[in-house]
Amino acid sequence: MRIQRFLLERSLWTWKGEVLSSRCLLSSTGLRIVLLCSLLLTAAGTAVATEPAGTGPPAQDVTSLHVAFLGTRSVPLAGFELSLLGSVTTASTRGLQISGLFNFNKRSATGVQISGFLNHTRRTFVGVQVGPVNSNGRLRGIGLGFVNEARHLWGLQAGVINSAYKARGVQTGFLNHTLTLTGLQVGPVNMTYRFHGVQVGVVNLQANLDASPRDPPPTHNGAGLQVGLFNYAVDANVGQVGFYNWAQARRSAWPADEAGRARTAHTSWLQAGLVNLSDTDSCVQIGLVNVTNRARCATIGLFNFIREGMVSATLWQEPMGGRNFGFRFAGKHFYQLVGAGNANPVYGCEGQNSFHVHVGAMMDLRERWTLEADLGWSFFNAFADHDTRRTPPRKSIPDLDRLSLRVMMRFRLFEFLSIYAGVGPGWIWDGRGISSGGLVPVILGGVSADLPGHVW
Repeated sequence: MRIQRFLLERSLWTWKGEVLSSRCLLSSTGLRIVLLCSLLLTAAGTAVATEPAGTGPPAQDVTSLHVAFLGTRSVPLAGFELSLLGSVTTASTRGLQISGLFNFNKRSATGVQISGFLNHTRRTFVGVQVGPVNSNGRLRGIGLGFVNEARHLWGLQAGVINSAYKARGVQTGFLNHTLTLTGLQVGPVNMTYRFHGVQVGVVNLQANLDASPRDPPPTHNGAGLQVGLFNYAVDANVGQVGFYNWAQARRSAWPADEAGRARTAHTSWLQAGLVNLSDTDSCVQIGLVNVTNRARCATIGLFNFIREGMVSATLWQEPMGGRNFGFRFAGKHFYQLVGAGNANPVYGCEGQNSFHVHVGAMMDLRERWTLEADLGWSFFNAFADHDTRRTPPRKSIPDLDRLSLRVMMRFRLFEFLSIYAGVGPGWIWDGRGISSGGLVPVILGGVSADLPGHVW
């Protein structure tokens, strides 16, 4: 009886919360079979780690294939899902999801989502989304559709409208919008508040609209390049290339420094376009019309207006260039001269008009003395006379161009009146090319009168 009780107790084992029972008949001839069953059950119990029933979580199911008309799934997917109408998932997904209208995932997803209307992942999506509307908490990959939206983007958004709170990557579409951009925006309209990268489009906007006096001075609010027809930037170290460029610094938003000067950001290190406007401490402007507040800017163009600079009317005389009149737009270290006049006869021909454009730099030596150097281009238009009935007939000569480098000294007689003189080499050529020209001396002297008040 003791042996029978022992064998019955050893015939019951627990494995994975389930009871495995084995009963062996007791007989004189079946004793060996009962003992063999007990040994096998004992070996199985020692080979597999067991848990008492109800003490551990049940194993989570994973499906590799899910096909439905309207799919609602609460178990993870590692494979393929096809929903004729749509899919609503409350578990993570790894694989391919295809639906007729929408893919809605309340957790994270990895792989490819294709839908007829909406792909949405509440947390993080890693992979490729293709559909008219793509929306994610975080997108690490590619979103292709008409409307792409993500709170955080690491990758590419390509569509008609692309929007992201923070973007590291590329946005390309008709309208690209982000709060913080590190990367590239390509499209007709590009908008961002802070950026480190490049904007290429028709209209490029960068505006730090959420600045307040509690924020630190905007010395690191972004840096990059804007290329388009209209470029606008606020409080960012930006280069602008386009038809109309406007860079602005909001001085009134931050308190003055220890020296009492308004704190501001260097908002444009380069502006190249037809019209350039800058409200910055230091910049370079190249264009037809340049307007800036700061005298430190280097402006190169036909019309330069510097609010803290000075505009002067100037008269000068030179042997070849004749008598000339023009305007001098000067900042603190750079100036631009535009003028015209009646040139002296060249090669025995009379009746030449001249046009001059010069760009230069200056340095104060003493209280009244200033050293200046500029590089200029001059055009001499010769009036040809082919009337052979004139006695004697005038000679017909081609138009001439001259490139000159001048070094001048300026002496200020009064606060508004100064005289100057200079000398330098020049190279002239005609319509046959530069090789047809020659080296000529440039000698000049003149007088300048500062115009009162600011230009604008």
